[in-house]
Amino acid sequence: MVASARFPFTERFLPLCLDFVDKAAQGFGFGGKETAGILLAAEELYAYYSAHAGLDSDIELVLQDEGYRLLFGISFSLADPDMRALNLAFNIDLDDEDALDMLGPMIAARSVSGLRLDFGPEEQVTLKVWREKEYPFSDPLSFVSGPKTGPMEISIPSPEDLRHFSSMVAATDGEFTPEFLLKGGMAAEMLKKGALQAAVIQTGADILGGVVWQGLTDACIEVFGPYVFAEDPDDEILTQLMDQAISAISRTPARGILRRQSEMKDFQRFFDFLGVIQVVSPQGEPTGCFYYFRQLKEESSSYVYSSSGFAKFLEREYDRLYLPRRIRTTDFASMGQRDYSVIAVEFKNGRTLAHLRPLCAGRDLVENLEAHIALLKSQDVKNIFFEIDTGREEEMMFTSALQEVGFQPVLVIPDAAVSDLVIFSYLTDGMQ
Repeated sequence: MVASARFPFTERFLPLCLDFVDKAAQGFGFGGKETAGILLAAEELYAYYSAHAGLDSDIELVLQDEGYRLLFGISFSLADPDMRALNLAFNIDLDDEDALDMLGPMIAARSVSGLRLDFGPEEQVTLKVWREKEYPFSDPLSFVSGPKTGPMEISIPSPEDLRHFSSMVAATDGEFTPEFLLKGGMAAEMLKKGALQAAVIQTGADILGGVVWQGLTDACIEVFGPYVFAEDPDDEILTQLMDQAISAISRTPARGILRRQSEMKDFQRFFDFLGVIQVVSPQGEPTGCFYYFRQLKEESSSYVYSSSGFAKFLEREYDRLYLPRRIRTTDFASMGQRDYSVIAVEFKNGRTLAHLRPLCAGRDLVENLEAHIALLKSQDVKNIFFEIDTGREEEMMFTSALQEVGFQPVLVIPDAAVSDLVIFSYLTDGMQ
């Protein structure tokens, strides 16, 4: 469900903005914490950017009920808006009165679960923030891994089935299991809203295994699992689950399937091997995240614009993966850069792993990257990755700065973004 509104972008309409968010969130049935976080973000973003907008500007507001989270979007026109306070590494000198003006956007960014930033034609700015519901982690449900008994049936689980399945997954201590799958309530809500799909195998009332998948982009679906809870010496459970998932995904417009978790035995039947990235586990032990990919539709040739220093890596990877990409080198000099860059940070695996993504480029790229690295190191984050979309030139502008501060490109995932997704890894003190 979506609610939207449009009105003049002036300070006098701030009460209308807040009333819209409050009433719409209540109508969607969201609780106090989610609504309070979005209301705070809406108030601070509106107050700061309306003060810098033109007198004849309009604003468009969108509030969307996604079940497990509440999403708020704000769209307006503003030339070169100052977005630096949205960075996690941004700090304010409280003795600097001019800097205190940025306190509002900084508070907004820290009151939500995540944010996304897009720039359109005619100085159009769209900022989306979301606040996830708070779900408890599932209590691990002990099970005895015994032989299969009776006929097996594969089916689409109900939300309660998926909640039960999540408790079984929580008992496996599997590496790189997504957090939503360790929170049965969240997984069940996402299933009801169509934010993920799943299949389980049962014999009678017993769940023997399951697999979950969700859209990474319109072109790429990410698979989690399969998780097998019974003895499966002939891989019958694993095979049926993967066949079911691949069959369902093949009927969508997606061009590829990605799996990035622990090592998968006999993966050759289902995937091609992309590579492995070395990481440090929450226990401080070295381990590897294995990346597998399956192409569903024939690739068409396309162009990628890249700096000359980064082009060599792309050429090598595209040759290795037989991807029909043509690289055009550029220094991006024709693209006007903003004063300040913005980087989004997502924590995973109990905060031992951080995924960074570019939201907009700026002349402070190196400085901003160094500030984020210092902050994450101070919080004992052992694994730092940066993801770049080769189909977005503004993101490709980050590549030289990334390599300058110590990131190295390690992997290309076909079609996992507007074009391909490149993973950069930063070697922290915990890595060898």
